[in-house]
Amino acid sequence: MTFRNCQCAFTIKEEEKLIELYKSGKTSTDIGKRMGCTGYTVRRILHIYNIILRDSKKAQNVRFNLFNIFFNKFTKNKNDCWEWNCKKTEYGDIYYRKNHYSSHRFSYTLFKGKIPKGLYVLHKCDNPCCVNPDHLFLGTHQDNITDMWEKGRGTTPTYIRR
Repeated sequence: MTFRNCQCAFTIKEEEKLIELYKSGKTSTDIGKRMGCTGYTVRRILHIYNIILRDSKKAQNVRFNLFNIFFNKFTKNKNDCWEWNCKKTEYGDIYYRKNHYSSHRFSYTLFKGKIPKGLYVLHKCDNPCCVNPDHLFLGTHQDNITDMWEKGRGTTPTYIRR
């Protein structure tokens, strides 16, 4: 018998069975109960074999609930914009885990990932209520100003007027 870990006395065949169970969708806790060890031990063995761990069932449920909450807060319009339920001239708001977020920034983070520090989330559609991730893109403050001028929004600053 050959053992690869010091957590529990598993043979390599038993470890392969453990990996097979994990890849079939079982949780580390369930596998641990089945094989007479803890979920932590199962995760350590998976780590030894360089197997990337899934989110826990609890984390998956939180993300699922988050999507449910998000998808109940907007309506789709004829321009394919997902309009947040807010005044048409304002950005929407969302409160999640006692924190305040702008709805378009929240949408970008939810669908495309983290927003790097110093970047803005800009709208291709010029609709501040829109939270459709296909209409959102990242840019600097200068990109935002340039976008505003190119689309004919805003007024000329007094120091530029002639």
